[in-house]
Amino acid sequence: MSKIYYDHAATTKQLKVVTEAVNDAIENNWYNVSSGYTPSFESRKIVTRAQKAVSDLISCNPNNVLFTSGATESNNMVIKGVLEATDITNPHIITTEIEHPAIYETLKAEAQKGLEVSFAKVGSDGRVKAEDVLRLIKPNTVLVSVMFANNETGVLQPIEELGYELHKRGILFHTDAVQAISHERIDVEKMNIDFLSASAHKMHGPKGVGFLYVKDFKTIKPLIHGGGQQGNFRSGTINNEAIAGYAAALEYCLANFDADNERVRSIRDFVQERLLEAIDGAVVNGSLDNRIPSILNISFPYIEAESLIMTLDMKGILVSGGSACATGKKEPSRVLTKMGLSSDRSRGAIRLSFGIDNTMEEAVEATKVITESVKYLQGIRL
Repeated sequence: MSKIYYDHAATTKQLKVVTEAVNDAIENNWYNVSSGYTPSFESRKIVTRAQKAVSDLISCNPNNVLFTSGATESNNMVIKGVLEATDITNPHIITTEIEHPAIYETLKAEAQKGLEVSFAKVGSDGRVKAEDVLRLIKPNTVLVSVMFANNETGVLQPIEELGYELHKRGILFHTDAVQAISHERIDVEKMNIDFLSASAHKMHGPKGVGFLYVKDFKTIKPLIHGGGQQGNFRSGTINNEAIAGYAAALEYCLANFDADNERVRSIRDFVQERLLEAIDGAVVNGSLDNRIPSILNISFPYIEAESLIMTLDMKGILVSGGSACATGKKEPSRVLTKMGLSSDRSRGAIRLSFGIDNTMEEAVEATKVITESVKYLQGIRL
């Protein structure tokens, strides 16, 4: 039975051009980029190419791009690196209540060690207001971290407005752009972003590689010490094979940005319209106006999402209940709860996230199967 994959926010299938780039690097450019002989210079060009691709995508200086194992490491580098670099005795960091665990749990861990952390609330649409973030600023605030687009709802946050206001106040600004980077046009200079995190596997690249954009390296201290690679800001032998794949994924994204996103949006809108029409009481969670085109978070009454996900899995439709990093947890989604949704609505919510390999033919079949499955489960419960 063929599978219909609607969990692209968790991970994406590696593109053929990415696999080819990785394999070519494994075969021909596997040398240590830090070595001093000629073949290593060729391997080093892979890193330069990837930095250029990042700079083209987010409008930054290529020299301000560090490669990491992924956004979780990048996020930790920012939080802990800024705390190490600041000369403020009792620093304060602001974030939101709906951040990815890579930010949320890291800050909770730092708070247990004495860090002062403030969590800005979001509205019922899943969007934080810039004024609510700014209201939390204190004289000792050193960093504000707000995700670009939420990984469960796809809701976009007011990044450009926040960047402008924080820049005026001289406060560092970080955004986790994992979900947004392949769906939204980002200009870190225009948006006054000091740090930006991303992961390759969320945009059809390899797992285990990501990047961190750093506007000014004087504002951060290294988290990993060792051989001094990447300007001594991220030591460790550079994974040029994975970075080669990342470069190919970034270049593909740049070349196909508008067409791919328009097609993904059309599929999402079709699925959303069909499900809302077919299932009484179905409701979309999060803003309909401020969201990336790839994510649909939708609740169905009188069902448990866990049962629906299992039922759909058996029928070849792969969806999730929210963050892949929280799978297996029994409590309702923290994101949906912080949006003020009822427990029943949160427990009945699934996330469908669409990608460039989905088709409208799949959407027709998937909406039919989802509708039948929801009504079946509702019948059992009622």
